[in-house]
Amino acid sequence: MSSLKTELTYKDLKFEVDTSPSKENIDYLLQGFRDYNRSFLGTYSTKLFTICIKNQEEKIIAGVFAKLFISPYVDVDVLWVHPDYRMQGLGTLLNQKLEEYVKDQGYNNIRLETYSYHARPFYEKIGYQCVGTLPKWLFKFDRYFMQKELK
Repeated sequence: MSSLKTELTYKDLKFEVDTSPSKENIDYLLQGFRDYNRSFLGTYSTKLFTICIKNQEEKIIAGVFAKLFISPYVDVDVLWVHPDYRMQGLGTLLNQKLEEYVKDQGYNNIRLETYSYHARPFYEKIGYQCVGTLPKWLFKFDRYFMQKELK
């Protein structure tokens, strides 16, 4: 994929659109955003983690990618099960391991997002509540914000 870099000017400011941004620019923007948040939330850090299920060949067949955010919050970016292994209870087992891990780390609130073509009924079945909806966010599909408070 080719990159695009364009410049726009407004008064004495230069706006730059870059479709292949440098790590330095991304890190700078993230640091500025985090510094601003810290002015309200105090010092905090995030910790990324994965929980994977592997088959006998050591190939990942399911997993979670998430981050421990500001206690007590955990953000799940991905919970995935390979199509060949779906409907066998692996998603439920994976979520159980997720809950065990985050509780051991002192966290008790899990947040994730899903779409109407994904797994909202699955998440509700295992105790998540839909706390928000963006209708027709992605083409004709609704986007759901799900949350589960652990006991």
